[in-house]
Amino acid sequence: MSDPSSGSKVWLRRAVLVLLIFNGLLLPCGLIPVLAPLNAHNPIQIAFITTISITNATDDDLWVTPIGAVGPQGRRVPLPIFTQQSPAYVSRARGDFPVAPGNTIDILYDWDDVNLAEIVVANAAGGLRQIVADPHPEINQYRQPQPNTFTIADFDALDPVPPNTLAAYHDAQQPFSLVGRLLPFAAPWLTFIPLLLTYLRLRRSTPAPVGEIE
Repeated sequence: MSDPSSGSKVWLRRAVLVLLIFNGLLLPCGLIPVLAPLNAHNPIQIAFITTISITNATDDDLWVTPIGAVGPQGRRVPLPIFTQQSPAYVSRARGDFPVAPGNTIDILYDWDDVNLAEIVVANAAGGLRQIVADPHPEINQYRQPQPNTFTIADFDALDPVPPNTLAAYHDAQQPFSLVGRLLPFAAPWLTFIPLLLTYLRLRRSTPAPVGEIE
């Protein structure tokens, strides 16, 4: 009399085999985290990095956060900021860049797929104002900023920050994590070996039915 549990073990082994094959097909995705650092030397990536300059002509410390617009609706997002142009290294900081009185800051960002829309300016008291860099950033996408130099002469004379820009400003306070974005691509490599070991254990303990390939 056959063991009733052997049938379920066979189906379990088949299910693990299907998962193992599917997992194996995803293994090339695991190369993305390895290849991603090479993109810093990609000439196409480097060609899309541009600079904006912001001068603090006031007597107070200020912090600036550039905001971009994407899509036909001009959805506001933090700009993709870089620490340098070549090699093109992504910056963890995306906003609240300090500018001391009388100083100028140069900010590098990738203008591919995003238009500079506003620059949110914060003062030491926590007040927020904005420079409108482009009143219609959803038109004629995507292009380098015109102009690309900005001077803050009077904080109180700047425009109020609308809700959509304010939401993007708060998003920019969260550091950019390249590791966090690439880690899911490594998942197939983390699951392949356990699945393979499980399948081999099931194959040893459960004879394959007649005619089934081991």
